[in-house]
Amino acid sequence: MVASKNGHEGTVQRLLAHKDTRVNLTNKYGRTALMFASIKGHEGTVQRLLAHKDTQVNLADNYSQTALMLASENGHEGTVQCLLAHKDTQVNLADNDNDGGTGLMLASENGHEGHRSAPARAQGHPASRYGHEGSVQRLLAQEDTQVNLTGNFGQTALMLASENGREGTVQRLLAHKDTQVNLANNNGWPALMYASLNGHEGTVQRLLAHKDTQVNLANNDGETALMHALNPGLSMPEWYRPHWYSQWDQKLRQKLLALFLGHSEIDANAARKDGDTALILAARDGRSEAVSLLLQHQGINVHHKNKKGQTALAVARKGKPERYRTGTAGDYEAIVKMLTEFERRYSSNMYSKILRTCTPKYQYAYWLACIGRGLHAFGNGSGPNVHGTLQHTSPAISSDLMAFSITLELPAFHSSSTLEGIVNFDWVSLTTRQDVLILQERKWGRMNPVAELANEWILVCQDSWRSVHESWYISVTKPT
Repeated sequence: MVASKNGHEGTVQRLLAHKDTRVNLTNKYGRTALMFASIKGHEGTVQRLLAHKDTQVNLADNYSQTALMLASENGHEGTVQCLLAHKDTQVNLADNDNDGGTGLMLASENGHEGHRSAPARAQGHPASRYGHEGSVQRLLAQEDTQVNLTGNFGQTALMLASENGREGTVQRLLAHKDTQVNLANNNGWPALMYASLNGHEGTVQRLLAHKDTQVNLANNDGETALMHALNPGLSMPEWYRPHWYSQWDQKLRQKLLALFLGHSEIDANAARKDGDTALILAARDGRSEAVSLLLQHQGINVHHKNKKGQTALAVARKGKPERYRTGTAGDYEAIVKMLTEFERRYSSNMYSKILRTCTPKYQYAYWLACIGRGLHAFGNGSGPNVHGTLQHTSPAISSDLMAFSITLELPAFHSSSTLEGIVNFDWVSLTTRQDVLILQERKWGRMNPVAELANEWILVCQDSWRSVHESWYISVTKPT
């Protein structure tokens, strides 16, 4: 055993020739001579041990690790090749007493201090397991290698390599015909999420470039890889996040965010279980640069509310308790300014464009929706349900004005009324005909309007012409 550990090939040869030598004898950790030679990468010694008729190549130590796992873990490509050439070697065995890793997983993983080899764990000495591209290549070349096997926590070789930024190993795994890139661990984490969390830019690029990658997969908490690319502290207690951020290169986070937003299938508005989107998370953490980048993404929804009824603007105005604050007061002020300006430009630009390109029916519906959002403060949508149907539209008075006539159906009273007026880019004014006024005078008290001001009524209407039904408000000017 000692001779094998130290690579004394001649001594090993003489010992193996002795009739009483027990080649599979183990130490207190369950390690055999073959295991020690494999750990150290002594190829000649390994070859001699494998040539002995009694050598059991698949024996596992007290930590369920075989000689192949130990050679793979330590990156000894030649030793791995020798072991794979043995007719009895089982390539897919796993160390089920620990994290369930196979030889391929151990070769793919780059070490963290918490992941230690068997005796090192027992003795309390820090050690690492490294991703070894050559060993991975040898293992992947075996016909019976099962590339998608998972450990006790549901991690595959691709997840381990992605988690630790082993870009070359990730590339080889992605090139394997059987690799399933979207498999997730027990907590719903795919490989892309691991790479995003740990800020491995090159690995993220390779995963995003793979044709089968589903970029919007969510874990058990509804979090996406985009969210973890933006905010690596999501998986940590809130009290620890400022420390985490202080150790993290925010410029790298911006690069990762840009990579995700550049993907053709990215859903930047995806929400986790509590309703928070990437924009809300960035606003809450005072990440002004991230908010700016998200606002440049086409289709970003600034009006989305989480389960607490908060938009990104609302959480930015609220900020965070000083104890957990990651952004400065100036960052939150900048975010509020950006979001406020974005909403202003969004309403102006979007509806101006729609009015110029839509048919008159849709022009009017969009303008009512626009005005309704501006009057949202007048009520909570509890008023009467009024359906509007355009009857006719006069020719445009100018580039900024359009006359209209619309019938408002009042289903609660099995009747209807007609409103006429002019639409412009800043305001909608509706005036009623005399017969409509009489109807409304008779029925108005029972309809419980959202609000009644000095010169106008505020009605809640149902936007029924679009695929998504929503309530909106209109202003009806009282006749004098």
